[in-house]
Amino acid sequence: VTEFTSPDVFPLSSGDPGWVYGAMSDLVKGGARRIAVLGNATGSYQAVRGYTLAALKQAGLTPVNVVEADPGSDPTFSAAAAKVVSGNIDGLYLAVSPANAPIAVRAVRAAGYTGPIASIAAAFSPPIVKALGSQGNGLELSGSVAFPSETGNPAVAAYLADMAKYQPQGTIDQESETSWAAMMLFAKVMKGQTNFSASHVLSLMKNVSTPINLGVAGPYVVKGAVSPIAGFPNIYNPTITLGVLENGVIKQSGPTF
Repeated sequence: VTEFTSPDVFPLSSGDPGWVYGAMSDLVKGGARRIAVLGNATGSYQAVRGYTLAALKQAGLTPVNVVEADPGSDPTFSAAAAKVVSGNIDGLYLAVSPANAPIAVRAVRAAGYTGPIASIAAAFSPPIVKALGSQGNGLELSGSVAFPSETGNPAVAAYLADMAKYQPQGTIDQESETSWAAMMLFAKVMKGQTNFSASHVLSLMKNVSTPINLGVAGPYVVKGAVSPIAGFPNIYNPTITLGVLENGVIKQSGPTF
């Protein structure tokens, strides 16, 4: 994963690894021990599955079931759902592509599973949430930035105001907020600078030693930061936030970051 290994890249957050570890941590802290994983054979599922299994291992757990649904031969996910919920599971991690999320949730609920389902908030854009309808209620979602519903947060309010002013047709979600926050980070690092050469910008980024508080993300520091995941040295901000989907809105469900 280039963004977490290249010395010239400074990710705002921990990306997929952080989201997955965060969602899995949410399940485990909620009491789940017999956890299954449902994915699909498209997109980046293979990488996500790897993070999922690593997170479970770190928690001292082994997955009860790991099932890959095939949207081609099993378009309703009914066969995959029956397999993944077998064995009296008490937690389910959803690692499907966004378009398949509503199908997968409906399938596992139809298969009789009523326990907690966790996934990453970035996969649940407004259209996906709308497609889920009431069946999305209770989904546990981990994010890398504050949820847009946290309008009492001044930084979230600033993001929403900028979107309304400059991108009124843009999507309000984790991805656009992350992009906005990344630009705010760059602006803070470059404040007062007159030299914008690549070498100078790189030097400034490498030497961020005083934590930068963006309001919508955890404190950001580069110099001296130690990544919590071996092999991914560029995780400078490993914090995540946890939310729950209720009536079409992802709401914060625990301490931010």
